[in-house]
This record gives sequence, structure tokens and C-alpha cells, in this order.
Amino acid sequence: MSNIIEYNDVETLIPIEHAQDIIGGVAQRDTVNGSVALKLGKRLPDMTSRQKEIPNLSLMAFAYLNEGQTFNEQDTYLRRLSKSAWNNVMLTAQEIYCFVPISKNSIADSNYRVWDNVKEQIVQRLGAALDEAILFGAAGVAGIPPSIYERCVTSGNVIDYGDIGDIYDDALGTGGLVNLIEEQDYSPNGYVAKNRVRSFLRGLRNAVGTPIFSASPQSPNNYTLDGHPILFPNNGVLQNHDTLMIAGDWSNLVYAIRQDIEYQLLDQATLRDPQTTDTYYLAQQNMVALKVIMRVAWNTINPISAGNGGNALRYPFAVLKEQTGS
Repeated sequence: MSNIIEYNDVETLIPIEHAQDIIGGVAQRDTVNGSVALKLGKRLPDMTSRQKEIPNLSLMAFAYLNEGQTFNEQDTYLRRLSKSAWNNVMLTAQEIYCFVPISKNSIADSNYRVWDNVKEQIVQRLGAALDEAILFGAAGVAGIPPSIYERCVTSGNVIDYGDIGDIYDDALGTGGLVNLIEEQDYSPNGYVAKNRVRSFLRGLRNAVGTPIFSASPQSPNNYTLDGHPILFPNNGVLQNHDTLMIAGDWSNLVYAIRQDIEYQLLDQATLRDPQTTDTYYLAQQNMVALKVIMRVAWNTINPISAGNGGNALRYPFAVLKEQTGS
């Protein structure tokens, strides 16, 4: 007997609006619980196979002035040659999954909004898994590109908190995050930061002691730097790392979806977590388990420009780390 109930058999248990809300929450709308990386990044057309190559400009064409000294010389002037070149950046679809065991009694209880609760958890966990891989990497996983953090280290785009001054100087001052990126001819358009960075920003004062980021104690603060938003993810991705803030030109983080959210509802299976050894006997424990899978590919690109052509380590992101020893 199959332990898979087809989607059509459980439509009343998995409302279609929740399916759409989950993928929308992970990739676009939910900037608190979903993936901040996908929220800020650039979505490409969906993939039709496991791998996809995208062109990355690596050699830029140049234009020149006709330097003939007379009109006759200009007519016969030997023109210089120019060319463009592209290298290919590989996108490899990665499986992101989540198993959610649920008591049948909870589903049957009409006073308990079980799917609202489950949807929020799925959005948060899928978002956290994606952000962890994109921002900090997943060692040993086939096809995973170097993370934003790893490439910032390689490019030298890392500073410690307090190296320049206060949080404002570290982000916007000379030698700060934005300046590191601008020196490589990219324009930062967003930031991801730990929640406690809010307190650093609230503590900033102008020359007469007025808070810079707190217009009114009664109103929520709209945190921006240089006119661009600061996102504070609530999915836990930054809490286990020494990173306070990541700045970047997020249009150079590209991603594509190979497979939208797929659901399977299991009611006869035995589930065992290989790390915690927790085991669920679904039929015996009067439970079902929702299996959720999506496949996403991503990578960061570093297109050449007129201002960064000689910099082989150019990279459009930078990291602000915790103080050493903090």
C-alpha cells in the first residue's frame, strides 16, 4: 500500500493559497521570515534543466578617438581594434526540503489555525536554509558555488566593526563597506544585518545630540543607509556567524527556480532524522507528515566595467564582522 496520498486527495488539508503563499514568502514577500538573499537578489527565468549557464561580461569593448593630425590623415587613420568577451557562470539547481510531522488531531481541530502556523514555519526554515547556503556556504555539497562571505574574504572586502569608527563610519565612511564596493565600480543597493545592529543605529546622534535613526520614539524606525534598505532577517541565519552586516549590489546575486514547491503528504511512513535520531511512526502515532521540496539555483557574478577592468578580485559585496574577541 502506497504511503503517498496524492495532492488531489488532500486539497482540503493543503489549501492552494497556502502553497502560493509559501513560495512567495520564501522568495519575495516575507523579508523577515523568508530568504533575504532571494528578496534582494535578481530572479532569472525558471530553469528547464538541472544546470544553466549565464554570460558574465569579462572583457569590455572600448572606443577611441581618431587621432589623425590632419583631415587627410584622419581619412586613412589606422583604427585600433576592440573586443568584448564573456565567461560563463554556472547555475546548478539545489534541493531545499522540509519535513513537517503534524498530529491529525491538530488538523481536525477547527479552532486551531494549523496551516497558518505550518506555513510560517516552512517559510522560515526554507528561507534559512537558502540564506545559509547563499551567504555562508555549504561545504562539500556538489554544485554549490562559493558563498558571498567566502568571496568577500578572497576579495579583501571584509572589515571589523570599529575599524573605521562607529557603525555609520564602518558602513558609509572612507574605507567602509560601501566605499570598498564603490572602489570596484559597483553601487550597493541593500544591506542585511543582525538584529542587534538596530541598537547601534539607534545610538547614533548628530552634533546636537538628536538621534539620527529615531525620528520619534513612538514611531517604528525605517532603517536605511545611503537611501537603501537594511533587512534584519528573523530566520536565524546571521546568529551563528561573526557577521554583523553584508552590503552589496544585490543585482549581481542571481537565482532561478528549477522546481516550484512540491508537496507530498505521508500517512504510513516511518520518519527518522539522521542527526537527532528522532523517529516518528506516523500511522501508530496518528500523525501525518508534510514533505515540502523546492529546487533553486544561484550564483554571484562580478561583471567588468569601465572602472574595474584591471581588478581581477573585483566583487560587488562586502562584510562587516564582529570585533575580534567580542
